[in-house]
Amino acid sequence: MPYTDALKTQMVKRMVGPGAVSAAALARQVGVSQPTLSQWLREANRVAAMRPPPEEKKPTAPVGPKKWTPEEKLRVLAATQGLTGEELGALLRSEGLHEAQLKEWQQAAAGALSGISTEPLPAKERK
Repeated sequence: MPYTDALKTQMVKRMVGPGAVSAAALARQVGVSQPTLSQWLREANRVAAMRPPPEEKKPTAPVGPKKWTPEEKLRVLAATQGLTGEELGALLRSEGLHEAQLKEWQQAAAGALSGISTEPLPAKERK
């Protein structure tokens, strides 16, 4: 007797997950033989093993570098004052920064505060 895919799917769902019923118990309930139900379960497991996990199906958009606002830069500069070694490294890691970026920001801030600019600010950063 041919069975529909919908019935097969429904029976497999009842044999897996929380509250799963054994193939033998389900066979007694629905009138489909236990070997047939077991075969459907094995087939479903083979198909599931061939599918990539859900997170592999959709490629995620590449994450680019964070766009830092002047206020955020100032906050980080203030937080790093007086830190050295492991403390500085821990703060940089938590902020997702490299030491080279921090040095650039420090030079830019020093130049801006002294009135001497090493290079002009791009128009979008001038406010």
